[in-house]
Amino acid sequence: MPAVFRIWYEAPDGKSRWLGGKGEWLKENAAVYQGNLFYLEPALVFQGDTSELEPGEYVFYFSVEPVLEQADSASVFTAEIRVAVKTQE
Repeated sequence: MPAVFRIWYEAPDGKSRWLGGKGEWLKENAAVYQGNLFYLEPALVFQGDTSELEPGEYVFYFSVEPVLEQADSASVFTAEIRVAVKTQE
């Protein structure tokens, strides 16, 4: 089943960034992967340095959206996790 995979976050300032297919953070909605849901190979999606993040609460999202003509919003799976970034003392 073809699907679109998205990873994005909302920063404490309300701005969102989407993870692109090459591991870069983008200002516009982007897919990190588009392809067959059942033939995924294990792969590192993102590895980064949190020192660049401003302190505050971030909400990270992951979604899988089937690419089907009859698919609707009920077919989309979305998960989220809240992360608090604190300054090191």
